[in-house]
Amino acid sequence: MDAMTFYSAYKEYIARHPDKKEYIPTSDKFDISALNDALKEIDQSATPLTSDDAEALSNFLGASVFLSDVNKEMYRRIGAMLPSLNMPVEKLCEYVIGIINRNLHIVIQKSKANISKMNKDECCSISELSEFRIEPDDKHLSALPIRGNMEIQTDFTCLILNYFRYFLGKRDTEKGNANPDEFISRFLYIEKVANVGFLFKNLYNDCLYEGGRLNRTIKNGRQIISITYDDEAKQRLIKAGDLVFAHRRMTLYSKLMPNTEHSCFFPYLTAFRIKACTIHDGCIQLSFGQGRKSLHDEILKEWDVSIRAYYAFLDMHQVLPKLENVTIDDTLVVLGTIQYIVQFILDNGHFADKVYTSSDFAVIPCKILKKDLWDYISKMITLKRNTIKQCIELFEAVWDKSNNIWSTPIYPIGDYELLPFYPILYTSSYFTIDQILHRGGISLAERGILFEKYIYEQLLHSQCPYEMKCMPARKYGVKGECEEIDVLVSIKDVVLVAEAKCIQYPMESINYHDAWKRLQEGAEQAARKAEFVKQHPEYFKEIGDYSQKRIIPFVLTNYPTYTGCDRNGVYIIDAPSFLTYMSGNCMLTRHERGKESDIITKARRFYANETEFSAHFEQYLKSNPQKQLFLQHIQMENTTVYKDEQQEWITRAAQYQNDSRLNITNNF
Repeated sequence: MDAMTFYSAYKEYIARHPDKKEYIPTSDKFDISALNDALKEIDQSATPLTSDDAEALSNFLGASVFLSDVNKEMYRRIGAMLPSLNMPVEKLCEYVIGIINRNLHIVIQKSKANISKMNKDECCSISELSEFRIEPDDKHLSALPIRGNMEIQTDFTCLILNYFRYFLGKRDTEKGNANPDEFISRFLYIEKVANVGFLFKNLYNDCLYEGGRLNRTIKNGRQIISITYDDEAKQRLIKAGDLVFAHRRMTLYSKLMPNTEHSCFFPYLTAFRIKACTIHDGCIQLSFGQGRKSLHDEILKEWDVSIRAYYAFLDMHQVLPKLENVTIDDTLVVLGTIQYIVQFILDNGHFADKVYTSSDFAVIPCKILKKDLWDYISKMITLKRNTIKQCIELFEAVWDKSNNIWSTPIYPIGDYELLPFYPILYTSSYFTIDQILHRGGISLAERGILFEKYIYEQLLHSQCPYEMKCMPARKYGVKGECEEIDVLVSIKDVVLVAEAKCIQYPMESINYHDAWKRLQEGAEQAARKAEFVKQHPEYFKEIGDYSQKRIIPFVLTNYPTYTGCDRNGVYIIDAPSFLTYMSGNCMLTRHERGKESDIITKARRFYANETEFSAHFEQYLKSNPQKQLFLQHIQMENTTVYKDEQQEWITRAAQYQNDSRLNITNNF
């Protein structure tokens, strides 16, 4: 929706001030009067306050107060519980991570068992594999996708660890004599309380950053809080973008890797592999042997594929400015080796079947000695110890500030590194690379320049069968009357003018908000620059006379998340989709299941002649064929995420229709 309502203008104002803690309900400085005062900052003459806006604002402000109260109560209960656990918080941090590691191990084993029951000829598709669901014990709740369930567990693990950091080094949490038989129930109570706070925070952030509206009703004395979206079609497109990510990566892997003897990372590897692991008091110890390490190879190949899929414009040997002689690929080799260690533990380690007391945690892997980790990595790759240390530090949480477990999944405590397996293994590779670039000192602006150059070079070497004239990215015009044109292509009947915008891979609501805002700005720039090209043919003589051609502005970006979305009629498309069209290729649909997974079932050509090459491009922008395939299986669903005697919280989200046989019960 392009029209800005008072309600959306107000939320945008709040989102533009992330440093004003009094606006943030999860901050101890939150002040509802500050949120009320912010209403005066919105120009009501430009965006009149309607009755719908007034109701939405009332619900939003009420939700802000409610979330603040939930947050305070959550921390009060956790803080009150700590002394009864009778142990240092450093040890509690180990148990927090131990629980999520154990849960991941159980989920993997149960998923494998369900897959093994299926007919081999009907093996599930790539899309279905990413949407396995966990059926909760409470039948009043809806099943959540396994990925979403584990992400929620990871997020509230992060929440607890961010709270525990205030107590590190303090011994006032060791009071009394806690009954060992009560330990796990008390500990899981902390987890449950944190989960409640996290779930409502998610609802609130979706409301603030992603065009959501919180609705509150009273039914039979119970408060029902639900969320709806102003633009559900956009939510479905974003979900389809997630599936395009997964599908492209897997397709590229199946095409490239079997025929590739060597990955760009293989020269880093030594002749050593992990042979066995042992766990003592949660601490991981490894022994090594010589020979091939196929698991290590496969992990590094997957990083290779991620780079080929979306980072072909980067020089992976580039030194990161904020580090000492450490390159981008150095960091990925070190992280890939840590993932190898973690995956080996998951595949070969012994995990407690049941956890009743603190002693049961002894066999659940959660930590590794820092010295051992450096030694193990040094044994398996050729990098110097100082380089390895810098790379590890890039992924370490810093305890004197709030951390994001997805970008810094390694938690140093004393002589140990705590290793939460899920975010180490399953955080998005694209998000990880973006974080490496950001923390290593390569800005979005610098990436944008490389991106523009890459697009131009790809167009110059395109296999397109028709004539195509391209202009390089630079400023055109004279001083005082110029525009920087990123992509300019003339084909038979149209001129394409694109604003190239690199975005960071979005992991949370605020990331989606920031990415979409950047692309909206790009759409406005593309429209302005297209008009400049139309009015000033004297600056673009190299592409010939285009006075009778239609000029099409659009935004070209690096990820498919927002492909097919538009801002005032200016559409967004990702680089792989754009280059596929311009190269003359068709879209191949492959059989996704069982033994026939690599058989092409259909080929769709985008155009049959030069006239169609021009005529069909705009429709291609509006209706991306690959996203359309996924959209057929995506629908908006309501899911009850929390329910008790007083209230029920319902979220509405785009969900892929999955095979119920893949679902597992959540009886951990």
